Amino acid sequence: MPCTFRHLSPDELPALLDLCSAALPLDTFSWRLLERRIFEDPRYREDCALGVEIDGRLAAATVGVLRAMPEGHENGWIKLLAVHPSHRRQGLATALLAEIEQRFRAAGARQLDTVGAPHYLWPGVDVRYTPACLLLQRAGFTEHRYTVNMAVDLAAQTFDTVTEERELVRAGYTIHRADHAGLPALQAFIRKEWAAWCDEVAITLGNNPVSMFYATREGVPVAFAAYDTSMFSGTFGPMGTDASCRGKGVGAVLLKKCLRDMKGLGYPRCEIAWVGPVGFYARQVGAHISRVFRDYRKPLT
Repeated sequence: MPCTFRHLSPDELPALLDLCSAALPLDTFSWRLLERRIFEDPRYREDCALGVEIDGRLAAATVGVLRAMPEGHENGWIKLLAVHPSHRRQGLATALLAEIEQRFRAAGARQLDTVGAPHYLWPGVDVRYTPACLLLQRAGFTEHRYTVNMAVDLAAQTFDTVTEERELVRAGYTIHRADHAGLPALQAFIRKEWAAWCDEVAITLGNNPVSMFYATREGVPVAFAAYDTSMFSGTFGPMGTDASCRGKGVGAVLLKKCLRDMKGLGYPRCEIAWVGPVGFYARQVGAHISRVFRDYRKPLT
């Protein structure tokens, strides 16, 4: 069907919340979540946040961002694509995808990706959203990689770290909760190896309590762990440890301090996002793989 696209604004958060809740039932959306992940993203562009209205109701929407790459160019990232169940099989998703691709091409993007990092909702497309996978394949996207999330039952453990922290102190490490004063040094450390995460760790300072812990050795940051920075509430990550300090128990302590915080906030479970070391989380906190995502890409040049 012919589509008339319009730009989405923060004023439409209630309508966007209704749309996402109906279209994406595997996830729990909130007004504040959409505000933070979409409209408070420093890369938010009104011309890449598009909606389709039918009979006075938001029937479909897509949101994308442009992000500078280390090679010096920009790529396009799709962070949301949703169609209300009552308006499916009308070509709305196909039309929105084609429109945002055209806008990214016009802006000079060389590639289109389905993550939307760092202010992302998912690290790819949940394979259970099968129509989305099929849509992207028809549109010329190819599968780039699989990613998994892991889940932890927070009620089943205490996540006590007193003994481990004493051992770390004797080894010369100090554990801190992040604050504004320490953020510049911490971001400088993160930027060396995980530059894409600098935006995410800054988000933690807006949470109450600040949702990041880090370790120092001789006053210099060597490891960090954060939660509630991306995806949905109750999500752990990112986390990183300097190569010289791995295997010392530093990362395990930071992980457990975050999980204890989350348990205190009333979260029944934690979802660990975009997991790399599956074995580490399984050993340390009994995490299990809970979701599988496909990351799709399409060259635009």
